[in-house]
Order: sequence, then structure tokens, then C-alpha cells
Amino acid sequence: MDKTPMLPEQMTIPWAPPPRPGFIFSGANIIDPVKGTVLENATVYLRDGIVKSINGDATEWSDDPSAVKMDLRGKFVCPGLIDCHVHLAAVPGMKNVEELKNMSLSVSLLRQPQVCKNMLERGFTTVRDCGGALTPLKLAIQDYVHPGPRLFIAGHALSQTGGHGDIREQLNEHECCGGTIQGIGRVIDGVPDCLKYTREELRQGVDFIKIMGGGGVASPTDKIEHVQFSDEEIKAIVTVASNAGTYVTSHAYTPQAIRQAVNQGVLAIEHGNLIDKETADLMAARGVFLTPTLVAYATMAKFEGFLPPDSAKKNREVLEKGLQAIKIAAEAGVTICFGSDLLGGLHFAQSHEFGLRSQVQSSLEVLRSATINAARLLRQETFLGQVAPGFAADLLILNANPLDDITVLDTPEEHVLATIKDGRVHASRWSELETSTVWDKLAIDVSRRLREEHPDIKLNSEQFSIVLNLFSEAVQERGPLLFPQSDSSIEQPSTALGQVPQPRVVSGFEVSDLPVRGVKDHAPSASHASFLAAVSETIPPVCSTDEDDRSYTSSLAQEDDAFLINNIIDQLPPREVSEALVALFFTFLESNWYYFDEKRFWGLFTHLYADRASAQQLHPTDVCQVLLVLALASTFKHLAEPFEFANGERDVPGSKLFANATRLLSRVIAANSVESVTCFLLMSLYLLATDDIEHHHIYLGLALNQAVGLSMHRAGVKAEETPEAREVKGRIFWTVYTVERLTSGVMGLPTMLQVKDISVSLPQKRKDLDGDSDQAVDRLIAIIKLTMGMDEIINEGPIEKRASTYEWALFKMESLRTPASIGVSKTLASSFRADAHLQIIYQMIWVSLGRSATLRTVRQSLQPTSVLMSPGDQEAHLRSQNLVEHCREAATTIIDWISQLHHRGLLAKYSFTDFHTCSSATIMLLLYSILDPNHDSLPITRGINALHFMAEGSRLAMNALRLIRRLQETIQKSIGVNISGSAISQASLSQMASSQDLSETQNIDGCRNISYDSTGNYESHVLPNSPSLFPALEPWLLEYSDPYSMMFGFDGSSSAFDTDTPYV
Repeated sequence: MDKTPMLPEQMTIPWAPPPRPGFIFSGANIIDPVKGTVLENATVYLRDGIVKSINGDATEWSDDPSAVKMDLRGKFVCPGLIDCHVHLAAVPGMKNVEELKNMSLSVSLLRQPQVCKNMLERGFTTVRDCGGALTPLKLAIQDYVHPGPRLFIAGHALSQTGGHGDIREQLNEHECCGGTIQGIGRVIDGVPDCLKYTREELRQGVDFIKIMGGGGVASPTDKIEHVQFSDEEIKAIVTVASNAGTYVTSHAYTPQAIRQAVNQGVLAIEHGNLIDKETADLMAARGVFLTPTLVAYATMAKFEGFLPPDSAKKNREVLEKGLQAIKIAAEAGVTICFGSDLLGGLHFAQSHEFGLRSQVQSSLEVLRSATINAARLLRQETFLGQVAPGFAADLLILNANPLDDITVLDTPEEHVLATIKDGRVHASRWSELETSTVWDKLAIDVSRRLREEHPDIKLNSEQFSIVLNLFSEAVQERGPLLFPQSDSSIEQPSTALGQVPQPRVVSGFEVSDLPVRGVKDHAPSASHASFLAAVSETIPPVCSTDEDDRSYTSSLAQEDDAFLINNIIDQLPPREVSEALVALFFTFLESNWYYFDEKRFWGLFTHLYADRASAQQLHPTDVCQVLLVLALASTFKHLAEPFEFANGERDVPGSKLFANATRLLSRVIAANSVESVTCFLLMSLYLLATDDIEHHHIYLGLALNQAVGLSMHRAGVKAEETPEAREVKGRIFWTVYTVERLTSGVMGLPTMLQVKDISVSLPQKRKDLDGDSDQAVDRLIAIIKLTMGMDEIINEGPIEKRASTYEWALFKMESLRTPASIGVSKTLASSFRADAHLQIIYQMIWVSLGRSATLRTVRQSLQPTSVLMSPGDQEAHLRSQNLVEHCREAATTIIDWISQLHHRGLLAKYSFTDFHTCSSATIMLLLYSILDPNHDSLPITRGINALHFMAEGSRLAMNALRLIRRLQETIQKSIGVNISGSAISQASLSQMASSQDLSETQNIDGCRNISYDSTGNYESHVLPNSPSLFPALEPWLLEYSDPYSMMFGFDGSSSAFDTDTPYV
């Protein structure tokens, strides 16, 4: 009787991947975190998930025909990163911590694989979960059910009743039984419970034990300074863990909580923000590890409502001390590890911890915290944390050296080309290196079909792996021959897996006759060539009258759109990244004074990311809107990454997204809709932020012209329009109008639309559009009124000439004033930036009004004369001097606001408003220093510091800073006074900024610094000034066109050279 066969292993475990390929990386630059050096031009051999050799003998791999050979010249090989404090169970999907606490376990479990996958893509090949992740997840990753980093888990964090792991609210009177699980924690009290449930966690397969030894930020009923658990309870937990061959780590902020834990045998401390020197010395002496998590506090502080008010207050308390804690611990010799501790939708910021730590640690020290130090904490120092023979094949391929600048790891999407874990390529942004998952899936499918269709062919796993790798190499080498891009003689294959074949359409002229608009050039500027090409595509040379022809052409256009959208979808960022960018857009851009239909946008976003079928039904204009929102938000990404300093060599943020948006330009023009207006507005805003001023004005002109063509500026009502749609249309028009007036005025360009031609009403507050918050629409109304008032006043010409005009202008300016919010120093980030911009723009009107008077007075000071004035001239002169003082005071106030933004980490590197107003105000204060060399120079220093920060991203800011420094030097040489001290530190800036009370409006003392003889004999008091001051600057100004000079704040400077300028 035949024996019944056992179920084959490949059927028992159908997800098991094929054997790993070997890798031979030649020409690699290997990062050594132990020595802090780079081993150049090395050959690395990976096999069976292990680093087999470095610079070994070629005979090692000569008999390995399946090994993949890669040339890594110019690339850096870095050990895989280790994050020692994560919470994988705290998954995205909830708006705030309160909702996160109530998430069901099953929902969390189904989302955890996505969190794991994203961590791998950032370069984290190992993570230590400090509460929430359980053994099934760890085993699923080990068994390759889904990709993820190596897991070291604590299971449920142990907490006392009312401790950091007890998530019950204060008014919840239901008592917990011993060992009750709450979220990521387990509540226990007394030595018996501590013994029992520590053993229970160990029984369930945890790698270490986590206790809540002190108060925390997110817990509702404890305070940061609370010390939790008794000595006896902690000792019991440590004893059980030690007996099982593992260790205990403690959540603790204060010296008291840290010392208690250390004295009872705890091996590691999480956070430690309030540590003092004595406690750090104790930790160093006992060999206790510290894992700070700065990015958690910094990121939570950026998003309004993520924490409840009490928790937000605690968050601020520990945020302020975080960097100092690392400095104290490092100086004491404590071993510091890398941690992030992010919750919910904030996981995207995981890599930003590198930039934060770089402020107090060297690049090498920060890298060691995420490699060899972390490996020691995990007790894996002979297997993880290094690229060395015998170590795990967990490594990253980078395009930059993190030892030179650790912040390259802040942006893995730019610098991490590939993540290899356990010898498999799990993530790759490098076309030369495919992810293992692509071939793993292919191998599984082929293996299954081989068994089913050819049961007589017997290949063992090694033989099958060799065949598959040879096939992979052949496809890569001969891909262009196997899959030609376009050949009219070969019929296109049928559509599969939702892919749309590219249609080939020839209608009177070849596409090749037009300028090329590819996606390879990711420069943000939309060139004139691409613009003309888009117009050419929109306006066909021949208009057919045949119905069939029109139908056929329409069908071809739809196929072309489907192909283009499909191609763009393939290049979209992961949904998690895009959602974070959209949140940034609505926090920092739309919340200022741009109006955007948020409800409609989220519908488009959902469709675009739902599936290909849904996405291909979207109009190209809708897809274009999503791309532009993501591109614009990318320029503000650093506002969610405090203290990050961008590399000036990098591409402009969002340039690839913008390039894809311009591929849809012809469809946007042809649509001629309200959505088209929005697209052109967004395009103009992106180009304005990224230094392409000429094309900014072209797209802004398109937006305004289409708006006028659609009668968006008129008060008429279309029968089919709902009140909601009519209000949205009006808000979009007013946004376009205000952006056009503010930017065109700055650059000296003519007005495109007169106020007298506008009849649409100002925005109205509506519950269906604004919900319970009126802030956004209030700001839009305020900026519209400011813009219209600015036009009205400036159109009057020099207001100081006539007393009646001057008094009217003063009254008008007072009516336009928007009071700063009471208690503005405590305002949340998004609201503060929006409020600051309103105040800054108001003050810029004063600067514009007083600029010519200031320049005139400066010229007079350079050519001192005694002039006897008539009574009328004396009065005009007094008004002029008052205007100079208004201008000086406004410039000082602008710098105060800019400094506050800088201090709070809210100063944007790619913001036109931030750059232009700061530059203009700094120039005005420099000019004023000629009139009063003893005037306080601190605002000038702060303005230059802010410009220096913005110059790290913006070329406009960099060029403005260059001119301002030249102006500063020439003034100093002329008057012999140092009008600006050396650059001040961020700490000093923080102290100065925090001392400003911007909710108070200061009165201006007219004529307080410029002397005037009441007899009518006026003589400039600045006699030593050299008349060659501005001529020395003139060659530098001539390098830039008038619009650029005006943006820098040098508009009107020609009057300083002009000797025929009228006296008043």
C-alpha cells in the first residue's frame, strides 16, 4: 500500500520566498561607524543574508553564477539604520491621540504592515518596539508574509494604575483588574502582579521588558514629574527579566524617575529630557543606555489638535529641554541610541530625528546612535550595526556620505537609493537595482506553475534560483529589444493589470516637430518651449466638421489622457507621504489667505489613490491640482522638520511633481474652467516660491484672464449655480486678485484688473464651507481689504506732498490695521504664521509708502546742504520725516515678526512673503543707519540671520543677502560704524524673539532722530557720509533686472543716485 504523501512545504507556506540572490558590489565606499571612516573602492560580497567578505578573493564568488554584480562607484554603503523606540501599533488613520487610544486592535493589526514597509523604505532595517507590537507581527515579518524591519519587541508596556500606560480619563470610575491591557500598555500594581505579568509578557515571546517609570505626555492623569512604581515593584520586574536572560527599560523624564530605575537594575532609559549632570554620571557609571526621541515632541507641536490641551502643555515642557539633555548625557559618557516614538499619522517624520540631533552632536555620533550603539542595546553588536564580514546583510546604498552631513538621512527619498535587509532588496529608488519583491513574486508564480504544469521536472531551490537570476539578467540586458517603446509595425499588446497602452496619434504634423516636454528634466521652471507646445496642442491647426472625425479625435484624446495619467500615477509618492504633504498644505499655505476648496480636493485625492480605474476617470485638470498641491507643500516640508538645514545643491522641493503637472498643461488650458484658474494660480505660486519670476507672472496672468473670461469677477448669478458654488468661485477669484496685486506691485508690473471693474462681493462666511471655524475666510477678507487699501493709497502718489492727502492716508492706514491676536505668543503654529503674515503685509504698506522719503533723505545726507525753506516746505518736510519714522518703525516690526517665525521654526525657506518682506525691511533699516548711526542695529542683525537661513533654500534670498551684505559693507566703510554685529546664535535669537510682545502696537515718535531747526534753516546732521556710497553698490545692482531688484527691496534706489531728485 502506497504511503500517503505529506503536504509539501511550498503549499504549507506559500508565501515563502525563493532563495536569496548573491550580490557583488564593486567600487563601493563603505561607511564604518566604529572608526568613523570610509573604506573606498571596496568590493562587498553578500550571500545567504550575510556579508560574506569585503575585498575578498574573487574565487569566493566565481562559482556563484546567480550572484548579481553591481558597480557602486560614487555610491556609499551604510549599515542599515536601527530605531530603538517605535510604536508600530500606533498606526495612521486617526486625527489625534484621543482617537488613537480608541482604535480597535484588529484595525491596528491590519495597518501595521504598511507602517513596517514605510520604515524599511526610509532605511530602518531594525526597530525596537517599546509597546504595542506583538509576536504575531514579528513572526510574520520573519516568515516573509509581508516586508518589514527586524523586530525587537516589548509586548505590552507595564504601568501602574494612573501611570503613563493607564489611558482612562480622570472621570472614569471603572477600576482595572490586575493585568488589564489598555492600548499599548498593561496596568499592574504590587509585587505579585509585577512578577506574574512580567513572566506573562516573556511567555508571549517579548525580547525585553518596558516599564512606565515616570509621568508622560500623552497620558491623561499623571504629571511629567511623577515617579511611578515602587522600588520593590521595579526590583521584582528586573529580577524576572534578568532570570530570563533579558533586560528592562524605563520610560522616564526626570532625574528622580531615572535614578530610581537605575538603582533597581534597569538597563535603559527612554526619553530622559529633564536629566541633570549627576544623574547622567550615574547612568554612565552603571552602563545604562539612553534613547532620546526629540522628533516626537517637535512633530506633535506642529499639528494643532493632535494632543489635548493638557498633553500639549506637557509636550512643550519636555520639548524645550531635549537637546540640552543629549548634550549633558553625551558629555557624561552615556551611550546614546536613536529613537523616534512617533504616533499615528506622524510616522512620516521618523528620519527627521537625525537633523534635530545634529545641532548638538557630530554626524559620526548621530550615526553611531542609529547603528553600533543601538546594536549594543539590542545585544546584537556582533551581528547588526556594521557592514563587516559575518554581519547581517542589512545595508543602505546612499548617494551622499552621512559622515560629512548626517542630515542626508533626513530625506531618504532623495538620498537612500536602496534598502537591503537580510540580503534582499526591499526598497529601491535606483533604476539599476530592482527590489527583490518583484522577482520574488515572479519566482513564486513561476514555481507554482512549474509544479502544476510540469510535475515531472524536478528542480531544487538552488537550481531554480540560478535559472531565475539568469532570466532576470537577460531581461535587464535585452529589455529594449524585448519591449520596444514604439514601433508602428508591431501591434501593441493588449492592456493588462490596468496598464493603458500609449496611443500613437499623428494629426497633420509629427509630435517630434514640437519642442520636447519630457519628465527627465525636473527643473521647476516651465520653459517657453513647453508653454508654446502646450498651446500648440490645445489649438489644433485644422478644425474638422465631420462628426465621425470629431468622435474619433475625442476618443484618441481620451486614450492619450488615460496613458498620461497612468504614467503620472506610477510616479506619485506613497499615499502616506502625500497625505502628510496635503496636511502641510492646508496647515501652512491655505490657512494663510489663499482659498482652496478642501472638501472637493480630498475627493479628488481619494479617487487618485483609490485604484487605476478610478484615477483614470479624473479629468487631467483634477490630477494637475493634486500634483500642484503636493509640489507646493513640498516647499514647506521643512516646517514639519524643525531646524533642518537644506543643502543648496539639492533640487527644488517638489520639482518632479511640478514637472508632471506641466505635462497636463494643454488639457488645463483647454478646460477653461474654475479648476483651470486654480491650477494656474497654484503653478504661479510654486514658481514664485522657487525663483522663476518670469513664468510666475505668465501663469498668474493666465489665471486672472481665465477668471475674467469666466466672469468670476462679476456679481451675476448663473441659473445652474448653487450658492455654495458661487461663493467658492468668488473666493478663488479674490485669491487670484490679491496674489496678482501683491506680487505685481512688488515687481513694478502694471495692474491687470482695475478695482472699478470688479463687482463680485467679498467672501461671505458660510457654515457649509467653513464649518465651525471662520479663521480662514476672515484672513482672506482681511488680505483683500489690505490689498485694495494699499492700491488706493499708493495710487495717490507721494502722500507727504499735501497735508490733506497725508491725513487721509494716515486715517486709511489706521482703518486697515488688523490687531494682533491677544496672547499671540501662545498661538498654535499654523495660526501664528497666518496671523504673522497679515501683520507683516500691513507693515509692508508703511515701508512702501515711506521708502521714497527715506531714500530722498539719505541722498540729502550724502550731499549735506543748508537750505532755507518756506513755511509750506517746512510742513512738507516734517511730514516727510514723520513718514521716514513710520517706515523705520514698520521695518523693525516686520523683523520682529520674522524673528518670531524663525524662533518657532516657522520661517519658510521658499516663501516669497517671508523673503521679500525680510529683505525689504533689512534694507530700510540699513538706510536708516546712515541717518542715525547710533540707532539700534540688533534688528538688522536679526534680519540678516533670517535671510541667511532662507538662503539655504531660496536663490532669491541668497542673491538678496549678497546685495545686502554689500550695502552693509559700503555703509560701514562710509560712516565708520559697525551697524551689525556678528551672527547671533539660535539660542540668542530665541531669547530676543521671545521677549517681543507682538500683541502690543508701539507708537511712533516722529522726527526723533533727525535734527530740524525751527527757524527754517535745515542742515543734515550726517556730515561725514561719502557721496560715493551708492555708486559703489550700483554695479552690483545692475547684475539684476528691475523686477528682481525690486523684489530684493532695492526698488527706488535709483533716486539715491539721481542728483535732480526734488527736495520734497
